[in-house]
Amino acid sequence: MNNRTISRRGRVNTAEELSAYLLGALGENLKQAVKSCVEICVRAEMEKVREGSDRHLVFNGAYARKLVSTLGKIGVAIPRFRSGNSAHDLHTLSVFDNEHAAFERIVSYLHLTGVSQRKIDRLGKLLFGKAVPPQTTQRVYTELMEQEIFRVNERSLAGLTFDYIFADGIWFSSIGSLMKRKKDRVVLAVMGYSKERSENTFLGFAVAGGETAEAWMTLLAAMEKRGFDIQSAKLVIADDGLGLLAAQEY
Repeated sequence: MNNRTISRRGRVNTAEELSAYLLGALGENLKQAVKSCVEICVRAEMEKVREGSDRHLVFNGAYARKLVSTLGKIGVAIPRFRSGNSAHDLHTLSVFDNEHAAFERIVSYLHLTGVSQRKIDRLGKLLFGKAVPPQTTQRVYTELMEQEIFRVNERSLAGLTFDYIFADGIWFSSIGSLMKRKKDRVVLAVMGYSKERSENTFLGFAVAGGETAEAWMTLLAAMEKRGFDIQSAKLVIADDGLGLLAAQEY
């Protein structure tokens, strides 16, 4: 008889405790299944690469990688050639890139729905078993901002007419990444509404230090280069900000 120690779980008193235990056990078994599948697939592809190579490829241990999944982080041992794996295009390793991309898509979606960095960090720990590094969120936010700037501020407005134009400045506070000092900034935004198309269109925006005539003129001039014609509007709606009024008169 093998001299093994069999661990036993304490007594289960309620259906809720039994359900929690079974779900936990199922999760761990699924993790092991994913781990085994990935390791087998990577090893099989590497064996195929070795067989078809003119070089004498020798396995030399393995290195650990973390696969981020809805089950949490899964540790996977990746076989390693003595000469390294970087010279070989191993398609099975794309599972790590795919999961990383999916993870960043979720961070992007959370950002777009207004979820704060602190809550994203909390959700990351809950769903993926790992915190979201601030630099990851910052990079995702920067990429989203650049995409939005390009989508809005590079769109051609030639030939488009709007019945109503709405222009306003939206103030916000930000903390600089270097000096960590709080700064008040304003987003100058222009929207248009077309009765014929029954749609609102975000026409352009710019981040500035204040609602000055110069800042508004810069934004409006950039929009005019894209074909925007403010004179075609029946009504321009704005507050009594002197900067915008001065820019319009100019």
